[in-house]
Amino acid sequence: MDKQSYEYLNYFFRGYFTPFWVDEVKSKGPESYKEIVHDFIQSESSERRNQTAIELSNLVDERISEQDLRKVITRKLGANVYPPNMGLTYQQWLESVLDILKESG
Repeated sequence: MDKQSYEYLNYFFRGYFTPFWVDEVKSKGPESYKEIVHDFIQSESSERRNQTAIELSNLVDERISEQDLRKVITRKLGANVYPPNMGLTYQQWLESVLDILKESG
C-alpha cells in the first residue's frame, strides 16, 4: 500500500476523521461515523467522492491483515478511528464506509 497512490483516501481520512471526531463518537455513539461520511458526501465534489470510493474499493480488495490495515488507516492515511470500539473490524468498517459512498452514487 503506497500512500501516494491513495491521495483521495488520505484527504478523506485526515480531513474528516480528525481527533475532534472522537468527541462526537462519545456524544453520539459508535454509528456517528456514518454521519461523517454523509458530511463528506454533501461537502465534496462528485469527482472527489468518486475517486475516494475507487481508492477505498481498491484498499478493501487488498484484504490485508487487520494489524496491517490498522497501520494503513491510522498511520499512513491519518484517520483517527478505532472500529473495534464500534463492534467492527477495520475491514468491516471500511466496507461499511464504502457502501455509504456507493449509495451516494
